[in-house]
Amino acid sequence: MILNSNKSINRHLYISIALVFLILILIFSNPYFVTCDGAAHLYNANLFSKLLSNNDFLSGIYSINPIIPPNYLTTLFHLILSTIFTPSISEKLIIASIFFITLFSIWGIIKSIKGNNRLAIILVPILLFNYLLAIGMNNFMLGVSLMFLSIYL
Repeated sequence: MILNSNKSINRHLYISIALVFLILILIFSNPYFVTCDGAAHLYNANLFSKLLSNNDFLSGIYSINPIIPPNYLTTLFHLILSTIFTPSISEKLIIASIFFITLFSIWGIIKSIKGNNRLAIILVPILLFNYLLAIGMNNFMLGVSLMFLSIYL
């Protein structure tokens, strides 16, 4: 009986991993992952990098805010990743990292609380690819993922 239960859990885990790969294909298959706020995040990161490089024209118009607002975290991630990757790829990597941090944190919480809940193992990837992620609420979703990570740890 225990052997059949483990096979069932493994089957649900394989289904869940297949769903994760399907979501990653949805994120990375198109040239751009279009969101409502994605362009603003990329613009702010580009503007921030030009301000850091002492652009005289932009320094006369804009200045770096010494008070750190909550949405600076994803702007800084965009700034760092855009030096290595294209802005489109950096946006996708941030969305994928938010997805994975939240996914593994919730899986860890489920395992520590309930054990191997088969339905939750399958539902977590589906529920994480949600409206807030699709409209570009990266800062909020990053906060949610870090909250789940802190609960898990």
